[in-house]
Amino acid sequence: MALFHLMVFLVAFLSINHVLEASEGDAEPIYRACVEHCEKTGCVQSACFQHCNFTSGGWNHQEPLYLRWKQWDCRNVCRYHCMLVREEERKKLGVKPVKYHGKWPFRRVYGIQEPVSVALSTLNLAMQFHGWISFSSLYTTRCL
Repeated sequence: MALFHLMVFLVAFLSINHVLEASEGDAEPIYRACVEHCEKTGCVQSACFQHCNFTSGGWNHQEPLYLRWKQWDCRNVCRYHCMLVREEERKKLGVKPVKYHGKWPFRRVYGIQEPVSVALSTLNLAMQFHGWISFSSLYTTRCL
């Protein structure tokens, strides 16, 4: 019986192994080389990022907190711009876009990478707040 359970586990594990692989875009050697180069130099092609240029590796090597909260640290900025460059190259070749790190390539609008998602999440928050206010007013009128 234990052998049967082991076999079922191995079959299940091996069948989901392909799901655990990287996205097609971030597995490309050209993209990986671009990100690696950007993290070292702070530049993607002609665009350079000031907060990616670290002169020393001491305790002050950390990036500002507001950049880390927004996920605009050097690594994410490099990934984003390398993704844009790579997608432009793919577009010129007539190849369809691919996912990078599990997400489709979107351009940032006013610093927001997925504006429709942000708008719908804000609408969801407003509806949740409205429901909470309605419930709390209904609860207070029934309890009094």
